[in-house]
Amino acid sequence: MPWLRQEWPPPYHIPVLEAISQKPAGFVVQSGRQTRMEFNSFTFLFLVLPLSLIGHLLLPRKVRPLFLIAASLFLYYWSEGRYAWLLPVLVLLLYAAGRFMKPVGDGRKGRAAFVSLLLFLVLLLVYFKYGAFLGANINGVRGLLGAPSLRFRPIHLPLGLSFFLFSAISALIDLRRGLGGERPGLRSVALYVVLFPKLLTGPLVTFRQFLQLEGEAGVTAARILRGIRRFVLGLGKKVLLADTLARVATPIFGLPVGQLDARLAWIGLIAFALQIYYDFSGYTDMAIGLGAIFGYDFPENFRHPYASRSITEFWSRWHMTLSQWLRDYVFLPVAYRLLDLLKRERYLALRSEQWAYFGATTATMVLCGLWHGASWTFVAWGVYYALFLIVEHLRAGRRKKRRGAWAPWGHLHTMLVVVLGWVLFRSPTLPLAGSYVKALLGFGAGSGTVFLPALFLDAESVVAGVLALAGAFPLIPWAGERLNRLLAGRPTGRPDPLRLTLASARLLYLASVAALSTLYLVGGTYHPFLYLRF
Repeated sequence: MPWLRQEWPPPYHIPVLEAISQKPAGFVVQSGRQTRMEFNSFTFLFLVLPLSLIGHLLLPRKVRPLFLIAASLFLYYWSEGRYAWLLPVLVLLLYAAGRFMKPVGDGRKGRAAFVSLLLFLVLLLVYFKYGAFLGANINGVRGLLGAPSLRFRPIHLPLGLSFFLFSAISALIDLRRGLGGERPGLRSVALYVVLFPKLLTGPLVTFRQFLQLEGEAGVTAARILRGIRRFVLGLGKKVLLADTLARVATPIFGLPVGQLDARLAWIGLIAFALQIYYDFSGYTDMAIGLGAIFGYDFPENFRHPYASRSITEFWSRWHMTLSQWLRDYVFLPVAYRLLDLLKRERYLALRSEQWAYFGATTATMVLCGLWHGASWTFVAWGVYYALFLIVEHLRAGRRKKRRGAWAPWGHLHTMLVVVLGWVLFRSPTLPLAGSYVKALLGFGAGSGTVFLPALFLDAESVVAGVLALAGAFPLIPWAGERLNRLLAGRPTGRPDPLRLTLASARLLYLASVAALSTLYLVGGTYHPFLYLRF
């Protein structure tokens, strides 16, 4: 990441990722039904999206934002029922904060309102997302002490809670910092919180970014065409690649520990690493495409992360909008606060800036892990990556004195660390994660004679895996750049057979992806997006 390549102080980027994990025993979350808002559902593709687009285009330009707000609230209510009250409440609270809360430059005015509202947002997240997890751990401690267990009511996890609450926190902090404009209107606040293309799993746009996007928003033919192309490619990533790879990863991770051998463990882990990338980046492509169709240019969220040659670079390419969010609202405040508390210039031969960096990185990564899910496996993931990032940061200064590491070795090392890290995300408990790692290293209990790789692999999954590996590297953008350079030198005043051939090939490619994705949706099993569980 850029923040690890520069001298402290920042700006920094915080390494982040999104992942899916089965919840450990005792973690009860009432969720999982098919939502009408999922972009890969028939209801959305063939009913919600066409009606929304037609209504949006037929209305006058000034009325379109109100239509999007109403449509987004209706869709969320359709999916979540009574829990949809969260969205209008957040909108009204943030609008009131923008009207009456003073920026931080005006002294202590508005500080009580800011702290109270921030605490309310955090408590909402803790209750819905971590209430059952805390209850399970409380009962665990009581069991060790010989006390009877307490009974807790199951807690429903509303769709997209982590994302729209983080958006609300962003708006509140930006308003307090004076970065949200002068008293933003109710329409702008509502659009930012509820706009359905980004509501459930991002991209996580900050409030000040959205105000700029809103000023540049507008429906144009070029945006619609670009949005359709992006949406179709994202749908193909999800349906053709991620869902096919899930048919390999899910049953292997579901095997008893005693039946795992090294071959199966590596096949399942590589399949999951590709599945989670294409699942989340596919959703992001669809969200960015929908945003463009409705007139908003959302920021990019992925940039071929599996082509990275360092752990730092990997996290600068994965879920970039969340990285920016954590940089601005978590890492920097923690780093500066720690630096203020450190009175001496050096501690144990390291500068205070280094210690502040280490502390802020660790705290932020642990918080990131907990944000992704209420499980000790996510806490372990945060510690896991914090250690690697700190070590890489310490080695960065030494590399400046000599030539950089050999590129293939850097890529191999990065991918090994990243892929092993996915074990923590996919395993339901820490002991099972340890058993899976043992199987990866060849110390598993499986004999390899009962569950053979052929039981999990077929021609379709192998082809999907090969295509997924090829698409994980920037080969297509590289080829497109070369073609653009070739076309730039050709005359434009008359019909060009090469341009016509390339345009026809692109159209045929998109049509094929759309048709195949539809056929797979018709004939296959419904697979929800992994990140909707968080």
